[in-house]
Amino acid sequence: MRHHDSAPAARAKVVVSVDHDNFFTNCAGRGMDLRAEALKELCREQGRPIVSAVFADTKNLSDAERADFFQHGFDIIDCPRLGASPRAIGKDLVDAKMTSWMRTQAEHLDFDILLLASADRDFLLEIQFVRDTGRKVFIVVPTANDRPEVSGLADGVVVYDRHFYGQDSALCRVAALFERREFQTTDKDMLREMVTLREMVDVLLRDIGVNENQFGFHATLRKVVSGMESRRFSLDPAEARMLLSFLVTQGVVERQQVQVESGAAGGTANSNHGPVCYRVVENHPFVGLNLHVLKEMAGLLFSA
Repeated sequence: MRHHDSAPAARAKVVVSVDHDNFFTNCAGRGMDLRAEALKELCREQGRPIVSAVFADTKNLSDAERADFFQHGFDIIDCPRLGASPRAIGKDLVDAKMTSWMRTQAEHLDFDILLLASADRDFLLEIQFVRDTGRKVFIVVPTANDRPEVSGLADGVVVYDRHFYGQDSALCRVAALFERREFQTTDKDMLREMVTLREMVDVLLRDIGVNENQFGFHATLRKVVSGMESRRFSLDPAEARMLLSFLVTQGVVERQQVQVESGAAGGTANSNHGPVCYRVVENHPFVGLNLHVLKEMAGLLFSA
């Protein structure tokens, strides 16, 4: 799988086409939402965005979502569902509109790169059409582990979660406030959760060593529950699962696909994709937060 992480040319002209329902669903299944700012930053990394469009039935977009896309320079192209009667579910017109739009851009617009945020196989022919005009096409995927069929026929993929997990996440902001000694709260529940999350990071790194050992989700979960119990934190599996998933969505913990080497005929080795395991992002600001100081603050609050 080819990952495209930096601009091929400083002045590359970039067009981005977003299949809202498809990409939103794929991101939601991985604990992320669809943020226009993250998409636009991803585009700018490839070059200079000249056209950015999101295709959706606008009845399914909230006012906040529409404002978010508009403020970050996206054209919102309405693709209503059409049916035989007002109550009919109707046919989704997004695919048809996006197909026509991509062909029109390729025939009449001067650009170098098309970024397609969709895993829909209906765009296979359009991907080849755009590439045949001499442009490059990259598929925007939620995570590095995603391999939609369409990516095999494009020039590569661009990974969304690197931009989604930016410095604006909640735990990054907490760590920044601690760094500046500006963190103040009287919310005991919030502070208790911060201590629990930071303690979980310590368990992952120091007690079970997920960065040195390969554990799948359920094995990691069991070891986290056991490790937290040894530190006098009582977590049931459901709560531990929720907190571990939250650490993933905040970019503190990331999922990685393990490469498994298997022997092949003639003595050569093939690399296959093994289970998804977990590692702590050790340079994340929240990981550097002083657990002792955090516990001291909690102790003062709880004793008040």
